[in-house]
Amino acid sequence: MIDRKTFYDTVRHSPFSKRLTQQQVDGMNDLLDAWEQSGYTDLRWLAYILGGVYHEAGKRMVPVREGFAKTDASARKIVAARRYGKPAGPYGHVYYGRGRIQNTWLENYRKLEARFGQPFVKEPDRLLESKIDALVTIHGHAEGIWTGKELADYFNDTDADWINARRIINGTDKASTIAGYAKAFYVALLDATEKPEPVEPDPSRQPDDPGPIDASAPSLWQRIFKGVGGSDRLT
Repeated sequence: MIDRKTFYDTVRHSPFSKRLTQQQVDGMNDLLDAWEQSGYTDLRWLAYILGGVYHEAGKRMVPVREGFAKTDASARKIVAARRYGKPAGPYGHVYYGRGRIQNTWLENYRKLEARFGQPFVKEPDRLLESKIDALVTIHGHAEGIWTGKELADYFNDTDADWINARRIINGTDKASTIAGYAKAFYVALLDATEKPEPVEPDPSRQPDDPGPIDASAPSLWQRIFKGVGGSDRLT
């Protein structure tokens, strides 16, 4: 389980700018709930998802319409000149970007409808409901729903490719930027889940004697970003 208080205390400083809104916390809580219910365990996966959401949703961490439009009419104006900007299918909807990861195109709405049992084709604004979209966001990344690329292709027992994982969503657009956000979330997740190893009591030591300090022990940041200035990867 993720210690939410520790997690939010850490992300408040990075990647967020020293403060969190209630909207951001609520949006991340829905994502963390969906993650903990999913059975997935690799925190690099969750960190990468959070980094992508941070970018795609403009730091809001909740589902949004394309262009951060407040209404369907406003969003239609934003995408009018784009290939997916015309009504498609029998319902007169425009399948512009909706959700935390900006699902576009009728084909993708059909994929999501088949996978999650929600009427996304008839009611595309279901993707603006936070809890529904949280499930789509978590499982979509893990299962490779959008492009056929999935999290296990980039984060596994032998590899951690924070750059090319962007191919799960959209080629390598903003890949380095998103990787940086994801690594910040990874630090917070490790901080919020790591538990110290139990230490057997030493009968020769007084109860209030902390014992010698191991000055060579690496800090959390050192263990994650070993070789800073060299490798870009976390393992």
